[in-house]
Amino acid sequence: MSMYYFLISGLPDLLVGNRNDSHIFSPADFLSFCEGQMSAKDFAALKKIYILNDIKNVISDESDEVFVEPSYYSKEEFDENRKDPDTFFPFIADYYQDMKSERRLYPQMTAEDELIARFYADLDGFAAGNDFLREYFRFELVLRNVLTIANMRKAGEDPADYVITTEDFGDNIVKSSSPDLGLGADYPFVAKINELVDSGDLVQLEESLDKIRFDYIDNLIGYDTFSLNVVMAYGIKLLCAYRWQSLSAEKGRAIFEQIIAQIRENIKFSDEFSVVGGKR
Repeated sequence: MSMYYFLISGLPDLLVGNRNDSHIFSPADFLSFCEGQMSAKDFAALKKIYILNDIKNVISDESDEVFVEPSYYSKEEFDENRKDPDTFFPFIADYYQDMKSERRLYPQMTAEDELIARFYADLDGFAAGNDFLREYFRFELVLRNVLTIANMRKAGEDPADYVITTEDFGDNIVKSSSPDLGLGADYPFVAKINELVDSGDLVQLEESLDKIRFDYIDNLIGYDTFSLNVVMAYGIKLLCAYRWQSLSAEKGRAIFEQIIAQIRENIKFSDEFSVVGGKR
């Protein structure tokens, strides 16, 4: 696996250099910076962290909605692939083929939820060779399902038709009456999310979700500091910071500063480790 010491070491200065009241280092800036310093294979893997935006673009394909970026496929690539849908990832290609035949795998779901379900059915293939990517998207599915169940139950509705199930997360979580839905051993934050949904404090809920997301990503990375997985982790965090910037400049800035501090701390740790006999 390639190591990206100089790419990651250069991020703090680049991030600070792009810091002002109206603009923070955007996902597009991040991708442009990384493309020139990564192998083509690793850069393609990095772009996979944005695949959920590609799903939105597939669903809005027939409407006038704005093309969502960052995404795995650029607008130009998307339009070109649309001429031959088999050039998309298999789960997207199959979706287009089934839509052409007016066939639905999950007719009880919205079109977007169906495509997300198809994505998760093919997750092992999509993330082949990268455990970080697979575990990160599994985590995002847990978040999605837990929020869905909590919100549906709060509204007095049955969440069964809204939960995306896989071999790992089946109907048992919908039927569970436990506060942690039986997932607490692997995902200890589940009960906390239920509490936050019940409280009705949406801002606190969003802040807590990003805190949970960042903590989970950090645990996945462990003591890794300069691999492709770390570049992916920072890409995900910067996307969160950029999203908050559109909602609250102050909150977006705080997350942005947190990311910069973490990068610097990791670089410092790596340099100190090298001094006492470790290897970079």
